[in-house]
Amino acid sequence: MIETMTATTLSESAQTSRRAWWFPVARLAVPLIVLAACVKVWSPITRPPGGVPRVGPAGVAIQTSRAAGPPGTGVSTLKVHLNNRQLWILNSWHEDTSARQLTGVGDLYGIDRLMIRSDSARVSFDSIALLEAYGSRQKTSFGLGLLSVWTVAAGVTTGGCLADPKSCFGSCPTFYVAGDTGIVHAEGFSGSPLRVLEERDVDHLFRLDPPAGPFVITMRNEALETHAVRQVRLHLVDRPFNGRVFQASDGTFRPATQIAAPTHCASASGDCRERVRVLDEAEWSSRTDSTDLGAREQIALSFAAPDLGIDRTRPATIGLVIGGRNTLVSTFLFYQALAFAGSRAGEMLAAIERGTKADLPPVFGVLREMATIRVQVSQGDGPWQSVGPYSEAGPIATDVRVLPIALSPGAGPIRVRLDLAQGFWRLNQIAMARLGDPVIPTTLEPLSVDHVVTSTINPTSGVAINPLAVLNDAEHHLVTYPGDEYALHFTLPAREKNAARELFLESTGYYYEWMRQEWLPEENAAKAAQLLYAPATALKALAPLFKAREAGMDSVFWRSRVGRVRP
Repeated sequence: MIETMTATTLSESAQTSRRAWWFPVARLAVPLIVLAACVKVWSPITRPPGGVPRVGPAGVAIQTSRAAGPPGTGVSTLKVHLNNRQLWILNSWHEDTSARQLTGVGDLYGIDRLMIRSDSARVSFDSIALLEAYGSRQKTSFGLGLLSVWTVAAGVTTGGCLADPKSCFGSCPTFYVAGDTGIVHAEGFSGSPLRVLEERDVDHLFRLDPPAGPFVITMRNEALETHAVRQVRLHLVDRPFNGRVFQASDGTFRPATQIAAPTHCASASGDCRERVRVLDEAEWSSRTDSTDLGAREQIALSFAAPDLGIDRTRPATIGLVIGGRNTLVSTFLFYQALAFAGSRAGEMLAAIERGTKADLPPVFGVLREMATIRVQVSQGDGPWQSVGPYSEAGPIATDVRVLPIALSPGAGPIRVRLDLAQGFWRLNQIAMARLGDPVIPTTLEPLSVDHVVTSTINPTSGVAINPLAVLNDAEHHLVTYPGDEYALHFTLPAREKNAARELFLESTGYYYEWMRQEWLPEENAAKAAQLLYAPATALKALAPLFKAREAGMDSVFWRSRVGRVRP
């Protein structure tokens, strides 16, 4: 369970009463409310671009480990949340990456958020749970050893986000092929909005089959986020004749032939066969329930056994191919949680970072469940059997995977039942295929990495950093800021004449979302705690709010990419 921020407890009678959903809500809300009354609060800088002073709130010039940015950039204070739950609020600081420590001058607060002393600070990187900075633009990079959560002013927020700050573009690094800016081929580690959630993500570059020779992947940070990228590499697999290769639910790569579209596809909104027949621009999706964002729905599909070309007298392994991505429900919920946390978002995130994945609040489990499609299969007139879930986090790029199914001899047509969160999914392809044995891919590391576009929000990003060396060092992360763009150069090996192959992009890392000034008026400790600890109740309460903006969210989302508009 998430750590509380003070020693404040509820009354004895409250503790011994029924432990309904409101108990953990109060457990978190009371410390948050008390916190607001006993700690000096720094407000975010709200100056137009070019008008932010380069001094801290007490008139102390900001010192950083990097050269100062252009006029108008600056950060007023830095909150350093420690693993022991104490808090430094620094007015000046210096990041010493060689000694792995942060030094500065400021105030130290205890776990009750009462000030202990004003003094110079010397803090080891290893003792820091989270950094929280306030300002309209970033001046210090925190690039090699540290990463921070930011509160930004309206002057930095992109135009589309001003129209609807809950529809802002984001969730991960985006990957393009150099020279092709129209298609996002992959989004990396979308389910990792915290350091404790860092993960390895493998995305199928389904539309690509480039020739041998130089091959360049462009990695962009197009959101108001800080990305920490540990590794990026490619996996290559030869395709079978008239077939494809898919990543299976167990992480292996499986050749697939006799790929067949469904003969029947039915959903609550009608016939869905044409929408999922092949991977193209047409996607199937539905609208959310107006009273509960946690409501679920079903899709029923059928596949004719003869289409698979299988000898039905012997057992065989087939696979259900699913290509999909999320709608903006998860994006909205994540942003709404930060809005409810408001000025206490840093405390909330720091408390989560001090724990492990096992300590995450219930909302993370609910979001994982919403990002999972439960799959059942029936052969002929046989019983329904679960064959494993399809899981995917992220609303930007479609990812295609296969779920292996053991086919019994003599079975008739194959029926499939998908159980999924209503309005949460965009499905592009659903197919059945005959699977071969797993194959071992060829893995390629980047040969060089160029920082081709520098963030205008943080012009010092990437200064004096060798991005290839950082990506090749498993102990460090390449840190990128809004607007940063890197070109990763690979050389694809020669292949046999007329042979085709599959490409898979592996990325490992995590990211931090930046707080938006437009969210701060919604700060509500009780609602933040409800969303964290009683998400089923919160999903019902938030359904009308999402429904009111559902139709127009996609347009705002794509238009709010930092420095870009959708072609």
